[in-house]
Amino acid sequence: MTKETINKQQLPSPLDAYPATVEMERAVVLAILVQGNAIADVAERLLPDMFTHPDYRLVYRAMTALYDREADIDMLSIENEMRLLEPEQTEKLGGLGFIADHLLTVRNASHIRTYAAAVVRCWVLRRLCADMKEHAIQAHEPTVDVVSLLGKVHKGVQKLEDFFAVSSTTHAAGEVSRRILDLIYDEQAQRAKGEMQQLTTGIDEFDRHLGGLFRGELLVLAGRPSMGKRHWHCIRH
Repeated sequence: MTKETINKQQLPSPLDAYPATVEMERAVVLAILVQGNAIADVAERLLPDMFTHPDYRLVYRAMTALYDREADIDMLSIENEMRLLEPEQTEKLGGLGFIADHLLTVRNASHIRTYAAAVVRCWVLRRLCADMKEHAIQAHEPTVDVVSLLGKVHKGVQKLEDFFAVSSTTHAAGEVSRRILDLIYDEQAQRAKGEMQQLTTGIDEFDRHLGGLFRGELLVLAGRPSMGKRHWHCIRH
């Protein structure tokens, strides 16, 4: 088999090929919409080109552009930046309107690093798939230099390995992502039935991190003596 018999156009694009994690891409965007400064936790490692979904990629591009300019990251600013980057696509999406139905699925930005880690993980796997198929084409060349090809394979894998080692969390991102998605979907279904009602405590820092209190949840507040646990008795439901 020669190189001509293998169509390069059949190679998966690093942006579009399997595996992908659109749910986590959406979760990253939603977390930043909830809390704009959360982008600082992921912007260094998570790049727009790592997104597979073109709509979420555009939103994240706008967010990172604002972040790079140290501008405020709010819905109006994001939509304006989207129009500057991709006016036709933004008009087709109706700005951020396309994501409105999902706004309740992410209550806060506490898990944004986990969402981002899952996106990075899938990007690394897509890059690996694309690189291996490219090397497979080269391997079918009659005059291929085996030593040189092996060197390219090793360098490519090492580069991805080094990148992923820095980006990975201590937990398996895929497993954590699945558990989080299950919880999100369950909560969304319960809200649709009117079975879940959010209760804010009035303590802004607590509500920001945990999203408030929800019926059916047991919250255990622990701490060392004299740390202020008793002050929670002032909360009235």
